[in-house]
Amino acid sequence: QKKGISTVYQEINLCPNLSVAENLFIGREPMTKLGVINHREMVKRSRKLMEDMELPVDVTRTLEEYSLAMQQMIAIARAVDMDCKVLILDEPTNDLDIVTLNILEEYLKEFGGSLIIVSHDRHFLDKLVDHLFIFCGDGIVKDFVGSYSEYREFIKEYEAEQRSIARAEEKAAKEKAAKDAASSAPEAPAKKKKLSYKEQKE
Repeated sequence: QKKGISTVYQEINLCPNLSVAENLFIGREPMTKLGVINHREMVKRSRKLMEDMELPVDVTRTLEEYSLAMQQMIAIARAVDMDCKVLILDEPTNDLDIVTLNILEEYLKEFGGSLIIVSHDRHFLDKLVDHLFIFCGDGIVKDFVGSYSEYREFIKEYEAEQRSIARAEEKAAKEKAAKDAASSAPEAPAKKKKLSYKEQKE
């Protein structure tokens, strides 16, 4: 976090028994001059944050009173409010409904930093990403510039091209094998010329 990197995990890592405002500012609570938590300032800033995300949330209510979808959005709001430059999201759409999903998409489009998203939701990825890291196994990671749909189309074309090459190579191998077999076959003995009656008499 000190280096401007915030992560929101798939499983919500907040305190359900605390208020939304308290969850938003855990570990970074605004303090008064006397060194105690400034609850009024914390609630004020929390309300502003929820308004910016267009979330209908009463920040004085406990987190557990809200749906998993809303809790996920609150966790993302907390991460973004930490003045992060890089936001890592692990399966952020798993618990979202259509309303919160649309809100999240629009909010992330306006995010000024870099997003790193781990997700199985191709439609969500298409709307937000322009660069992919493809994990191929055995420690191999490939880099692709473009959306997820563009990558899928690229893979289809690549696989079709590979199949075409394989068929051409197979055909060439068969033709070569047939040619080699023909050239190595022993020549049939020449037929003995039948002499004419005149040639036999001579």
